[in-house]
Amino acid sequence: MGNIVVVPTHIDTDLFRPAAHRWPDLIAATSRQSPEKNIGALIAAVAYLPWAHLWVVGDGPLHWELSSLVASIWGSRIILLGSVPNDRVAGILSQSEYFVLPSLYDQAPKSLWEAMASGCLCVVSAQVGVVEDGVTGYLCDPDPSGIRAALERARMDPRRELVRDAARKYILAAQAGSRLKTNPEEAS
Repeated sequence: MGNIVVVPTHIDTDLFRPAAHRWPDLIAATSRQSPEKNIGALIAAVAYLPWAHLWVVGDGPLHWELSSLVASIWGSRIILLGSVPNDRVAGILSQSEYFVLPSLYDQAPKSLWEAMASGCLCVVSAQVGVVEDGVTGYLCDPDPSGIRAALERARMDPRRELVRDAARKYILAAQAGSRLKTNPEEAS
């Protein structure tokens, strides 16, 4: 019996690519606003990072709760954009310095692949399991202090451009081989 190789979701790396200029303090999160995505912890973390601006793309059952959280912390640096078209998501990611996915559980989220392709410095909870810490991104504990510490580490990392490049190269290599091999001779 042959092996089956599962490849990641296809990402349009021509659409999701780095921009010539980034907003150096912009953090993006593209995620469904639901409990397992843990966006509330990200908002709480950013509230204590005076340099940071956060744009959250997506909608979901926690939208009004998250809106109330932003209002309660006077979050003028935090914007909940709601659902936006895919080409606009690509533009937001390409101009963002950071991408954060603090999920309590996730396998290989497409939003992370898109952010890596866009050249964001990616901070993800260890539960996501896609990023190699300090190589293709930064791992964090999924609580506000863990997220905050990982963002500060990414911000101060002298190797950050190497991490950014390694993440994009990882996605490009994955996309180059992105087909499901079902022939036993091909999958070995």
